[in-house]
Amino acid sequence: MTGEFASTVYAGGTTLASQGSLDVVLAKYTTNGDPLWATMCGGSGLDRGIALALSPDGSVVVVGQFMAKAQFGTDQVISLGGTQDVFVMKMDADDGTVQWVQQGGSAAGVDQPKGVSVIADGAIAVTGEFRGAATFSMGTINSMPDLDTAEPSVDIFIAA
Repeated sequence: MTGEFASTVYAGGTTLASQGSLDVVLAKYTTNGDPLWATMCGGSGLDRGIALALSPDGSVVVVGQFMAKAQFGTDQVISLGGTQDVFVMKMDADDGTVQWVQQGGSAAGVDQPKGVSVIADGAIAVTGEFRGAATFSMGTINSMPDLDTAEPSVDIFIAA
């Protein structure tokens, strides 16, 4: 499971303490609901786990938002412009160890993933919303200008 918490949370048989406003919580339970492990990621900003998908190789892919500096295992990411950006993280499902994390987004506003899917060959697809010029691993995309204000609008993205 994934989500967000503030202060402390008891998950997966472990008490976790947040590093800031909100942090990402991740936990694994047996089919009977018994805890196997729990971990957290994040930093001083608003960090949240939004969706996850199981990978054919036995790992789990998690997407969410982070703000400012956030720690994911041994990797640290820094959001663009201090606003919320998207993270995609791959974890070992057996023990919750972070294998890698990637980020994407823009400095123009709140970027948010809405869903994630992993297909049989392990390829990952993420959907969500962004504003302005957002950079992801495949390059930079630009949202359309709002017809009334000429400011960047909120648009959707699909990244694979």
